[in-house]
Amino acid sequence: MKVGIKGITTLVVAASLVIANRELADRIDESGFIRGVAPVDQNKYLPIGSDTHDNKVWACLTNPEIIIPWEAINDDYCDCPDGSDEPGTAACSGLNAQALPGFWCQNIGYKARYIPNHRVNDGLCDYKLCCDGSDEWAHIGGVKCENRCEAMQREWHTLVDLETEELHRGLKIREERVQETWKKLETIREEMKDISDQLVHLKLQLNIRSENSHEVLWCETVKQQYEALQDRVKFLESKISSEDKAYDITEIDWTQCQPQQKANLWTNMWASLWNKFIEHLPAGIKNISKAQLHQFQKWLISNGFLEPETKFNPQKSAQIQAEIVKLKQEYDIKREQLLESNPDFGRDNIFYPYAVSIFNNGKVGSPDPGACINTYLAGYEYKVCPLHSVHQTGNGHDSLLGKYESMSEVILERDNVTGLVRGLPKLTEDQMAAGWTIVGGKSKLVMEFSGGTKCWEGPQRKAKVEIFCGEIDGILAVKEAEKCQYVIEMVSPVACKEKLDKIDEVEIIHDEL
Repeated sequence: MKVGIKGITTLVVAASLVIANRELADRIDESGFIRGVAPVDQNKYLPIGSDTHDNKVWACLTNPEIIIPWEAINDDYCDCPDGSDEPGTAACSGLNAQALPGFWCQNIGYKARYIPNHRVNDGLCDYKLCCDGSDEWAHIGGVKCENRCEAMQREWHTLVDLETEELHRGLKIREERVQETWKKLETIREEMKDISDQLVHLKLQLNIRSENSHEVLWCETVKQQYEALQDRVKFLESKISSEDKAYDITEIDWTQCQPQQKANLWTNMWASLWNKFIEHLPAGIKNISKAQLHQFQKWLISNGFLEPETKFNPQKSAQIQAEIVKLKQEYDIKREQLLESNPDFGRDNIFYPYAVSIFNNGKVGSPDPGACINTYLAGYEYKVCPLHSVHQTGNGHDSLLGKYESMSEVILERDNVTGLVRGLPKLTEDQMAAGWTIVGGKSKLVMEFSGGTKCWEGPQRKAKVEIFCGEIDGILAVKEAEKCQYVIEMVSPVACKEKLDKIDEVEIIHDEL
């Protein structure tokens, strides 16, 4: 078959168009965008002008001084030092610094995301990253990846629905605990008010008892002087009438004394009498009987200078002193209760039911066993007592992993979230890599414990307890991140958010182009 010059020209033109279309197809995806570039960055790939031959040109993104033909974009040859001219191929994937985060997978029907450029056209369908199969657009080795985005989206919503139900149950339990907590806190506040009132009363009683103690001690001193001067008193009775200045207490008009004056008059007159007795009593006076002493006491009571219950009891002072000590101890205990009943129990005081017994009766350091969460893992029993301590028991040893130090709320990175809610399907590696997350797992509570039992030839043990939202209290896993440093993953309603965040569902990309 002979082909003329005109026919040859037609074939050449047709072949050129095929090649041009193929090159254009390599550069542009099915949506008409530069392949591998996110919609928000498409404007960065517009031509900046034309050369002398009226061909479109473009500048490298981070090296704008380098100008290349616009057709060189995605030609599978690295022209720019930053690799920005090959967003849709693996040609520049070996560069240390790249201008783009990777190859953009549109993932219509699911969530769009970037993947590393070196995984583009590698002959493997990376559904966990590009569910639409667009990473294998060149069909190397005949590989053609189907679009699985809709199926993955359905899976996602199934998981979301299950976890949302679990979250709602956890929130309900949490709310019940919050209400219980507030009732207990209201009770403790009332008790604290009673303690405050008791403290005021105790202080007053303490002052009164102290004063009474001094009075009794003074009375005992008087009695001792009586007994020490028994002989002198007898002699005084026979000699006092002959003294120049006699003291006849029966001649005093006691009714003229005001109530406020009686105590001072009693004290002054009694002290004055004893001073006179001491001045005038000679040695050799016989013993004065106790009956005479009691008779004088009755006279003082009848005239209002001594309360009827006041006794010249040598043991009374010791009893009052003992009561004062007891009152001081009770005062100190109640003061501890008042000061230490205000620890940080977390948001909404949610941890109060766990730690309430720690502060009972002013004794710190004795958690209620029922407030601790226990589990057996790899031959060890782990016990987490919130706001108190963490223990590991096994092989006949009980090791303290740490005492409570602090608590905080940590926002989680999406890709780091895995199977955080007990009883629900755990995320697979593919799901995690695809950015799947657990609804309600936007944050976790973290308790730090330190100062534990010292390791053999190592540091003191310490633990970090990470608590995620779940319907029950439970320990999921224990990891020894470093020597004698433990990470304990738990679930509990206490970590559920009291207010649901907007569900971070996947950003569904619809084919509206």
